[in-house]
Amino acid sequence: MNRTSMKSLKPIYIYIAALFLITLFIRILLINYYDFNLGGIEPNVIYGIQRILLGQPLYQDPSAGSYAIIQYTPFWYYLIAGIAKLMSHDNYRQGLDVQGLYVLCRVVALIFNLLTAGVCMLIIRRWGISWLRSLVFAMPSLMVLTVHYYTRGDSMHLFLFVAAIYAYICYQEKRKLLHVISAALFSAACIMTKQSGVLVAGIISIGFFADRKYDVALLYVACLALFSWGIARSFNQGDWYTFYQNTVLGLKNGIDLSFLYTIFISQFFLDMVPCYILGGLMIFIAMKKVADKTYQTLLLGMACSWLFAVITGLKIGSSNNYFTEFLILLLVSLPYLLYNEQGKHVLFTYLGKKATTRVVAYIAFFILITSKTSGLFTAMYIEKNFKNDKKEYTNDQMLYEYFRNVLNIRSGEYVFFTERRYLDNVFVNYSIMPTKDVVAQTYSANKTTFDYSGLIKKMNLGLIKYIITDKRRDDINICADSLPFIWFDKDRFRLIAHVSGYSIYKWSPTGVL
Repeated sequence: MNRTSMKSLKPIYIYIAALFLITLFIRILLINYYDFNLGGIEPNVIYGIQRILLGQPLYQDPSAGSYAIIQYTPFWYYLIAGIAKLMSHDNYRQGLDVQGLYVLCRVVALIFNLLTAGVCMLIIRRWGISWLRSLVFAMPSLMVLTVHYYTRGDSMHLFLFVAAIYAYICYQEKRKLLHVISAALFSAACIMTKQSGVLVAGIISIGFFADRKYDVALLYVACLALFSWGIARSFNQGDWYTFYQNTVLGLKNGIDLSFLYTIFISQFFLDMVPCYILGGLMIFIAMKKVADKTYQTLLLGMACSWLFAVITGLKIGSSNNYFTEFLILLLVSLPYLLYNEQGKHVLFTYLGKKATTRVVAYIAFFILITSKTSGLFTAMYIEKNFKNDKKEYTNDQMLYEYFRNVLNIRSGEYVFFTERRYLDNVFVNYSIMPTKDVVAQTYSANKTTFDYSGLIKKMNLGLIKYIITDKRRDDINICADSLPFIWFDKDRFRLIAHVSGYSIYKWSPTGVL
């Protein structure tokens, strides 16, 4: 890159750095927010961590016990639980400081997000771009992350994803088997953090086969299988059936074909549409004109990531976060595109002016990072979609203290909540069906995936001792819309108190207290 081109890019660097600082500032500000769900149904993740801290197995039979489904593979849960155990406060170590766990998750998630940007910088640096410029080009990798990367294990998953890609790129350049083993280790850890980590294993495997490195591919797959088994075995203690029930059957949410056009027309996807076009152009042009191995690897990853996002996105409950890997690889590829011959490829001429791939890249890039940053800023300060509701957390804690000090709740007595909020986590030792949203999705997709007949038989016979409803929506059967098998006999449950905005109903065998 010549000095003239670098000088002309100074305003762009300043713009990127400014958006990065805005995003980082908001992310830091959100760490201690009292919001039980910034995105991605976070109470379920916190619940899994709490189970480990309480000395309980992460996975259990979803049709027994507390009737919970832990959807994701175990690495993130155990990492956060392990860090929490190092804390000095007993409530922290025992999983009872719910807000403290949210804060811890958000801090660690942000660290992983920044590490992801760091690995992106290392990849960009391999093209001979200076460290400072590589850093600037890597900054957008933080801006494009959805709220799913603020608290959940997706943050760790993405870091391991790009780390595996980087290890594979290192192998392509240096041909050392240590890099193959490193790629396998990162890939296995990625899969054991979130099941979609199989994507990076697919990308790397395809890359080896495309290069006709069949023996190296075999080594990679063997190491991947060994590392994956080792991680799962150490965390799951050999209970493979419940592991399968939760991490495989728990993902069976049903299919929604509307996703195929949602990704082009929904407001949450529109800023990515130019990136779809740009990615397609980059791949099409590079097929004949680009020999750079790193660039080829990134384009292969882009193509696989986009297809993977579309196919897996057909699952009900999918969102724009499914395209994050595609966007990250696209952003990391842009420096090569902008300063090499591929960027000069003329797409068409209009009024005597040439529209090149570089022009399309700039347009797509600025639409993407501007939209993502302004969307985050708007949600935080204007629309206030991120609520700092400490009172809600305080009310839930007061309700818990009422149960302990007034109702003298005992071990083995279950409470059913018609509202989510912090309740299932605050009452972690007593809550039944704490992951209702996941249960509702798997049940609506296939009523036979899990057998809830035992719950149905016992729910009105004393299994559930208390029902808590929002005083403003005072109906113990309000969950029947999404969970039709949850139908309480109103003659068996009597209102006993109103506390902190909640109504408390207690079971009685005769209906009289």
